[in-house]
Amino acid sequence: MALFRRRRRPTLAAPASVGPADAGDLAAVQREWANGLETSAALTRWREAMRDYPDTPPERRMVIADGLGQGLRHVLLGDGLPVPESEVAESARRMLWLLDRAPDDPTVESQTYALYRLALHVVRIRGWQPDAWGGDHTVTVDPGALWAPARLVAALEPGGPTDADAASALARFFAGP
Repeated sequence: MALFRRRRRPTLAAPASVGPADAGDLAAVQREWANGLETSAALTRWREAMRDYPDTPPERRMVIADGLGQGLRHVLLGDGLPVPESEVAESARRMLWLLDRAPDDPTVESQTYALYRLALHVVRIRGWQPDAWGGDHTVTVDPGALWAPARLVAALEPGGPTDADAASALARFFAGP
């Protein structure tokens, strides 16, 4: 009998990918995120990610973003999270920051794009985008401050032009279907 058990690190949950025409479609992104942790397990992962975010080393950014995503997934699907809306908004903001600084690694590229779509759809559903895009500016999405604007554009407009402007892609996304 072992006295100590190694704590398993959570693995990234890879959702099904959406097609190029579906990235802005709420129903398609909800299908993309249909499978995942049940609410109590997702809430635990989300709380751990919120706690660990301030001290996240670069190599753990995707794990933390995925933990935040497990909570935001329940918001996207309409289940909600039993936490204040301000914390949900903060987790979306943190996730966008982490994804913008995610490793440039093809092995996590599809997960990065899926998490971007998840966070941005939650922002759009709640109306938290900047007021210029019809929101109340709860979550700031500043295309001029992005480290990797092409990554965000690829998440929103897969298969689109690689030199597309992030501000234009966000404006089209927040304008809705």
